[in-house]
Amino acid sequence: GDAFYPDFCDPDIRKSWAELFLPSVYQHSRPELWGWNDMNEPSVFNGPEISMPRDNLHRCHGDRFDVEHREVHNVYGFFHHQASIEGQLLRAPDSRPFVLTRSFFAGSQRHGPIWTGDNSARWDHLA
Repeated sequence: GDAFYPDFCDPDIRKSWAELFLPSVYQHSRPELWGWNDMNEPSVFNGPEISMPRDNLHRCHGDRFDVEHREVHNVYGFFHHQASIEGQLLRAPDSRPFVLTRSFFAGSQRHGPIWTGDNSARWDHLA
């Protein structure tokens, strides 16, 4: 079905995402909260590129949507992971957050564990 992908390149969106983890917003959740960001490469199966269209525009460095997705595809998941970790820390500052992510970029390991997705130890999965 249709999906919506927040523009995680935008610091304001990452802050809004993190605030969704607050107990006042995420009602009836337990203090110990663990997460799994799946399909956050992002994957889009009903489009021509199996990803967010490469010419989608992101707002990364100011008020203008002037960065194409092709330039930030790999860092998009990093920002999603970062915002989810920040949300857990905002919710419980003295806890050790846990968010498993499928998409990663250089430095992602500082936020938490990485799951490599549905692949196999075969040469064609390295392509």
